Amino acid sequence: MENQTENVSEEIQEQAPVQATDIQIAETVEPTETQETPSQSDKEYNFNQLRKSKEQLENRVGELEGHLKNMMETSQQAVPAPAPQNDFDIGDDDLAEGKHLKKLSQEINNLRHQADSHQRAAQAAQLTSKFSDFNEVVTKENIEKLKQTEPELHASITTGSDLYVNGVSAYKALKSLGIAKDNFSNQKDHVQ
Repeated sequence: MENQTENVSEEIQEQAPVQATDIQIAETVEPTETQETPSQSDKEYNFNQLRKSKEQLENRVGELEGHLKNMMETSQQAVPAPAPQNDFDIGDDDLAEGKHLKKLSQEINNLRHQADSHQRAAQAAQLTSKFSDFNEVVTKENIEKLKQTEPELHASITTGSDLYVNGVSAYKALKSLGIAKDNFSNQKDHVQ
């Protein structure tokens, strides 16, 4: 057995130098092949690599532009109502000062005025839809006639705070007293 292991090890040693020289020869052969046209192949290789990297960059830029465009479109479509800004320079645990309360009071008053004007417009629309001839019956002239003929009734109608109730009361009073009819007959006489 020892003879066999010695023979195997001798064979390996003999083959190892041969393989090493074969590798060295192969390595020396490859550089000689590339050295035959080093300038032309290196330039072509570099240009090819440059073209590939340029195309990759252009593709990536195109993708990013597409993503950016999509994001901008979705952000414009889904623009939420602007959140109310806290214009008060006050922290959560700070005490409110007069300057903060004045701003808040002014904003509350503005909102009240807007709500009142919307409510008045809605009540006026409700009156004109309920009584088709409301604008012809309840006029400044007819209200003045009511004030001269029935001052107590005029006072009770105008002292109320609800515009709709005041409008209905004035309309019915003017109709029942015949003040609106006088106005229509005067207009008919004027036209004839």
